This record gives sequence, structure tokens and C-alpha cells, in this order.
Amino acid sequence: MSSAKRKERWSIGGRFLVSGRWNCGGLGCQDREIGGKAVRPRVLICVVLACLAWARGGAQPSVAWSGYTRPGPIPVAPGQILTLFVTGIKASLSAPVVAASLPLPLSLAGISVTIRSPSQSYEAPLFSVAPMDPCTPAETGGAGCPVTAITIQVPYEISPPGGTVLPPLALSIAENGVSGPSYPLNGQADNIHILTTCDVAVNLSASPSGGCAPLVVHASGALVTPNSRPEPGETVLIYATGLGSVYPLVASGDPSPAPAAAAPLIQASAGYANNLGPSPTFERCDSCFPPGAIGDASFIGLTPGYVGLYQINLPIPKPPLGTPLCGVLFGYLIRSNFTVTLTGWVSFDGVGLCVDTSSHN
Repeated sequence: MSSAKRKERWSIGGRFLVSGRWNCGGLGCQDREIGGKAVRPRVLICVVLACLAWARGGAQPSVAWSGYTRPGPIPVAPGQILTLFVTGIKASLSAPVVAASLPLPLSLAGISVTIRSPSQSYEAPLFSVAPMDPCTPAETGGAGCPVTAITIQVPYEISPPGGTVLPPLALSIAENGVSGPSYPLNGQADNIHILTTCDVAVNLSASPSGGCAPLVVHASGALVTPNSRPEPGETVLIYATGLGSVYPLVASGDPSPAPAAAAPLIQASAGYANNLGPSPTFERCDSCFPPGAIGDASFIGLTPGYVGLYQINLPIPKPPLGTPLCGVLFGYLIRSNFTVTLTGWVSFDGVGLCVDTSSHN
């Protein structure tokens, strides 16, 4: 894949951060302004590529979590791209600080992240450290609620070679060598997430209010959308993270070599069905789809030249006769007519697509 093609591909929602080749966009320019004294930063809320809550800081009451269950350990998988949203960082950042070269550094803007097991410590490679403020002045009376987004790669080394059971893990963040408290992690063999145009790791400035599209692209690099549908016979590329260990082994922070390393724990199943969501199953569910409607991935593994980015190469099979197009049919809204499911050892994710079946009916 040429550099020119890669640049065109990631123009869909901002420059993708994992190449380490972009000056601006995605996770922004490299201008930085660092000041203030070292403090003990704390993780406010850490989730995979998403922010559930924020804090205003200081002594005022602040939101720390939202949902229906009590806060728990953060699920992580070897090699996963993870964004931490942190309060207590004293560095005065006027713009995101991004890794300028590969392999990724273990410190940016004085920030470092350590993941510990009972017997070992691992320094996490850093993609970026970026200031964020999810509030508006009207919402907070002009005070704002600034947080710092720290995007890391979870080290591959947290998993024993060939193992699917990980030891207890904890994460801590340090600024200028001063470490904050530890936050528990739930280490998993995999933690599958199909990337979207709203993910912080893809585009720091994206807003969910504009709609989030999964990162599924044509061979040309153009984003698959309801207005740019794949056709039977073509191969689409699905981009994801959290697919776990790979073979051959790749060092944490290093780009994937070519030929690319495969993700042996992950299976893919796909087929024609209207508005069907992904299903957590290790086996292909041939009975869930019409005969002859199943399509399998031709490759599941790391994207060459990138860090922590996985791709699934999926040929679109010929549809059964009579498969409808997406749209309204007899008062029934068909949002997708083709479903892809990625299943790992402990996690799954999927996406529904609109395949152009007009030439096959």
C-alpha cells in the first residue's frame, strides 16, 4: 500500500493517528506548550475509544461515571489502542502532542503510562497526549471541564505466549516522573472494537452528533456508506482494534511488518440478512442465513506499517435471488442487508452493511 493511497484513505474522517506521518488532523499538530509543576494525575474514566463522563476538577462536585452498573475494571487486550481521559495533568497543552516517529515513544509531554502485573511492569507506547474539553461554556457557567486524552497501545507483552488467560493488571499514569494511583484493568485475550469515524483515535475533533460511520472502506480507500455501497464480488476492508495477540510476534509500539501478522484468535462470519445484529458465536451460523449466503474473511490481522491497527479483508459474496436493497419495503425499513460479525475468545463486535444487490435480482 503506497503512502499516497494511505493518505487518501484516512481523509474520510481526519488523519488516522497510527501512521505517525501526519502533521495535523486526527490527533492534530505537534506544537506544544508545557508548564506547571508535577502532580499526581488520576484516571477519571477510562474506556476503549470512548468517553462516558468527565470532571470539572477542583473541589466542586463533578461527574465521575454514568450508567446502570457500578464502575469496574477497564477491559484491555494485548496490542489494543486505548484512550484514557484524565484529570490532574498540569502540563499546559495548547495543542495535541503526537508521536513524531516509529516505534512509538514511552513518554510524551512528560506523560508516561505503566501497566503492572503481580510480577512485572510494562511501559505503554504512546500515540498522543491531547487537551480536550467536552463541555460548553453554557453548560458549565464558563468554567469548562478540561480533561487530557492519552492514547496508548496496550503492550502485547501483558499476555503470556500462546495464553488466553491474563494475570491481574493495574494501570498508573505519571507526569514528570510523579505517578498517580493505580486503576484496575481486566486483561482479556481480545476486546474487539470495529473503529468508527467518531473514535478519538481516528479523529479527535469528530462529534457523535453528526453520526458515526464504521471504518469499512472500498479497495479504493473510499468509505462505505449508504450512498457508496459495496457490490457482490468486491472485497471491503474493515478496520478494528483489540483483536489480541498476533503471529508472528510484533514488538509493542512497532508497526506491523509485511507480510502482515495474523490474529489467530479471531473468526469472521458474514451473510445476507435484513437488520440482523452481530452474534457472539465461535462457529459460522449457516442456519442463520439463506443457503449460499455466507462470506468469509480472506485475512484477519495487522495492517502493514501501522501500530495496533487490524484489518479484515472481506469478499462480498453473491446474494440469494430476491435479496432486497436497503430502504423502505412495504412499510418496513431495511437499514442493512448484510451483517459481519467478528468473534474472539471472549468478545465480539460487528457491523451491518448495505450491499448493492440490484444487479443480482
